[in-house]
Amino acid sequence: MDNREIFENIPVPNELDEVIDRAIRRAEKRYSPVKQIFAAAACLALALFTAANTPLYTYAQDVPVIGDVVRVFRIGAGGEITDGQELGAESEGGSVQLTFGEASTAPVYEVERFAAPERVVITMHGVRFTDRDEVIANIEAAEGVAGAYFALVMDDSMMQLVVELERGFDCTVTELADPAGLKLDFTGGVETTDETVWYLRSESMPRGENLAMLCEQYAEFQPHQVRTVSGNFAVVIGSYGSEDDAKTALAQLPEGSPFYAASSKQYEPLGD
Repeated sequence: MDNREIFENIPVPNELDEVIDRAIRRAEKRYSPVKQIFAAAACLALALFTAANTPLYTYAQDVPVIGDVVRVFRIGAGGEITDGQELGAESEGGSVQLTFGEASTAPVYEVERFAAPERVVITMHGVRFTDRDEVIANIEAAEGVAGAYFALVMDDSMMQLVVELERGFDCTVTELADPAGLKLDFTGGVETTDETVWYLRSESMPRGENLAMLCEQYAEFQPHQVRTVSGNFAVVIGSYGSEDDAKTALAQLPEGSPFYAASSKQYEPLGD
């Protein structure tokens, strides 16, 4: 199944109205009155469909193209196969736009959401060049962002960006075209709880080869690198609702693995 078929079978998330309205306003100067009417009708249809879909974290199918908007979602994937792309970032208020040079379409990417701490993980394939310090500085300047960092990966044509959210903030991602980009909108006012999240984790360690190698070794279990309160990193696997569930998952790992069951609050930074 290709990306288009995947997106055509994925439900649309709620609360897209604000993002889509901004896209229409950006496109007004470029669109004829007829096209504006068509875009507004498309947005109305999308809003009606959206009202029936209200999970906390949800996927989204392609939305009608409105100006430079390709799709809007909280969790999902998209883009086209490329190589040698350069990543940049610009921020303003509660928004960050990730750019890809002069490319017309975004490279292949995936967006995931995790808790404990609340964070968005964006994996980009075919991206080789960036000024990492500048990108992180621009992202961390946005309202609603608690911190950001690049995970250490062995593939020099892939980058994984982690954006930690301030408590009470959510993130919506808009894929843009001509030129390509991923726009991250951070919105506050989200109701939060002190729910406990269970997971499997390693001991903390400095950013380095051991960190990357541990992720490679347990790749089949979909591990992630999470920054700790001291600035070190731990490899984390899964998200579970109880200690029993976490221990059941732990039993599935190879004997002698360096992981153990642990827990923290939804927005709590990972301890050492």
